[in-house]
Amino acid sequence: MRYTFDYPNRMNIFDRICLEAFRLLVGECTPRALLAGCLFLALGNAAQAAGPFLYVVDGMANAVSVVDSSNNTITATITGFSGPRQDAINSAGTRLYVANDGNGSVSVVDLTLSPPAIINTISGFTGSVGVALNSSGSVLYVGNHGANLVSIVATSNNAVTGVITGLTDPRYLAVSPDGSSLYVTSDSTGSLYLVNTSNNTVTATITGFDQPKSLAFNPSGSLLYVANEANNTISVVNTGTNTITAAIADPSFNLPTGVAVSSSGAILYVANEGTNAVSVLATSNDSLITTIPGFSIPYGIALSPGAAPPVTPIAPSWILMLSGLAILWAWQMTRSRRPAARAWGQRRATPG
Repeated sequence: MRYTFDYPNRMNIFDRICLEAFRLLVGECTPRALLAGCLFLALGNAAQAAGPFLYVVDGMANAVSVVDSSNNTITATITGFSGPRQDAINSAGTRLYVANDGNGSVSVVDLTLSPPAIINTISGFTGSVGVALNSSGSVLYVGNHGANLVSIVATSNNAVTGVITGLTDPRYLAVSPDGSSLYVTSDSTGSLYLVNTSNNTVTATITGFDQPKSLAFNPSGSLLYVANEANNTISVVNTGTNTITAAIADPSFNLPTGVAVSSSGAILYVANEGTNAVSVLATSNDSLITTIPGFSIPYGIALSPGAAPPVTPIAPSWILMLSGLAILWAWQMTRSRRPAARAWGQRRATPG
């Protein structure tokens, strides 16, 4: 004989959740089944919680594509720009600044709106290609390649408070994590200017680039990645010595223009104007993980603050949930065919 399956006394909490989820799956809708179903849905959604978002400038479309980095899919498009090039996001993840080369302006996007939208435009620049923010988001730097200077803007009222001179063809910008240094690429000279932000003066010039475009720091600020559009490489600069220490070359690079680094420093994103795609690489060995298609002449990339995305994107939550339920269903059916465990001290039943 078989022992009866004593549900209250012989099942642990995981057994109960499995059984109730199975009951819901086959239509036995008890309150416990509903609760178990909700639990599995919550677990699936938690596993697929949206990762940090990439804001990729689509130059040809005069738009910015929003990419969920947890699965590398485009989820939204922000429009209304004019020849956009580089973008920058504040540390709170609430404002996105986009440089418009087409009309000499910077668009201010409110990311708290649904959908995000342009709420202000800062005008009066000459060839505004690059933008960068300090760590607090209080100061915005704008590259004016047409005037050979960088404008300094207070984000509290979007007013220009000063300029940085002594530059030739300043384009794309990046501020060090500690806010002490501003790096500015010069397309025509193939160089990188180092600016001391305490007095806004150029203190060094780094050479050896080939039509450098966008640039991005790793989290510690020890490394700076610079896109070389002309030779399809990414230069790695040691900011301690301000020298190029390595060059990353990957077959997926084709006119690279934009770069961004994940908050963990483990992932490098590279926008490729030539293929309308973004390459995703592991910085541990500079190997390609995947590519994200669907852009229209991508330029700058801004990465929202938040936890680092998974190195290998996970499947959508509904796939995880259904797969989990199928496995649990099979596991529960197997358990139901086994004799129930006897309580301690219970004698084995004998036939007859």
